[in-house]
Amino acid sequence: MNLWRRNFVVAVAALAGMAANAGTPALMVPSEIHAAPGVECNVYYHTITDAIKPDRYGYDAQCNVGKSLGDRWAWTPTAADAGRRESLVLRMWDDEHGMFNAVTTTVSVAKDGDKGRVVTIALLGDSIANNNYQDRILMRMREAGFANYRPVGSRTGSSAAPVGQHEEGRAAHDCYGGYGFAALLTSYKFSVEELDNTHAEAEREQLMKLGVVKIESSWAWRRNLLKSPLLSYSGGKVQVDVQGWFDRINGGKAPDVIMISTGSGDMCGADPLPGGVEKVLGERTIFWARKLLAALRAAAPDALIVLEKPPSGSNDDYPFGKAYNTVTGFGFRRNMHALYRAYDKLVKELGDPKIVTVAGYMNVDPVAGYPRKLEPFNRCSEETQLRCANALHQSPAGGAQYGDAVYAELRHLLFE
Repeated sequence: MNLWRRNFVVAVAALAGMAANAGTPALMVPSEIHAAPGVECNVYYHTITDAIKPDRYGYDAQCNVGKSLGDRWAWTPTAADAGRRESLVLRMWDDEHGMFNAVTTTVSVAKDGDKGRVVTIALLGDSIANNNYQDRILMRMREAGFANYRPVGSRTGSSAAPVGQHEEGRAAHDCYGGYGFAALLTSYKFSVEELDNTHAEAEREQLMKLGVVKIESSWAWRRNLLKSPLLSYSGGKVQVDVQGWFDRINGGKAPDVIMISTGSGDMCGADPLPGGVEKVLGERTIFWARKLLAALRAAAPDALIVLEKPPSGSNDDYPFGKAYNTVTGFGFRRNMHALYRAYDKLVKELGDPKIVTVAGYMNVDPVAGYPRKLEPFNRCSEETQLRCANALHQSPAGGAQYGDAVYAELRHLLFE
């Protein structure tokens, strides 16, 4: 081989190595994982990597407690473990490189805490509430003896439940189907029935001039999805009115905690190619998140504001079974990891010690934690297979796992 050809081959090999390194899957794990006595703590390997095909890699965990299974690391602390802290090392492997990625974190078990403390908590978000994880948190708090943990909000149940519905033993919330940060600050529409019942003729005319949409709908539940609880109409204009929300849900007082669980809806339609998801995050998701956080902080200067990192499901290329997504399963999961990083960056930039993120996404089974249904392998086949039917909304089991994770986070944030 002559010198020129040898140098060319070496250069190509070097470039190939650079490309391989540039595409090395990341492991996204917080510096501390919060656990609680009596509740299973999981780190599902497929949820912490942005690999396009996570099945092609091997994973393991090293820790003095728990066990490393094929799909996760799992541990259920006991009451005797309260306050315990253990190092956890998570590693990725492949046949070509061996162990090529590793992260070290700390698993911290919640202490007993002040069970008499009164805590009001308000939840803003989207249809993730349909998985009833907010009810799971309330159940866990009651089981642990925190009798004064009190969710406040406009209704209980699903994101389409009637405003004003408050069922005994269920957690109140303000989650609305399809609501992202932008909708919470801009969506102000009325059904015909609501306009007729609550607004004088002059107000209706003014609203129409402002461009407020009059929705022809016979579905009574839909009126609850048309108007953000943070907006009001006064002085001839629609305006952000966080205090008005507090007046309705908590007797005028700011809640002790405001949790926000949204953002994944934007990621369903974001192009996972370079620049695509960054454009959506910059121009929409984080742009409006900044505005929402500023409005909440102005009205509630002492509240703890929690940005949840919502989970995402299966790596199946057909993960939704519905028409609201435009990306594959792996594209959605990679977009969600971009969202998590954007949340961390935003919180760091704001520099407010009482605005934090929680990482409950690791605790949710990315396969069995989501709805699945039997479908033929193809239209000519009589054989069927189980496919993920929705990678955005968890199944009841996945919702319970998510509730357990957020419960453990809240134990650390509030009761130590």
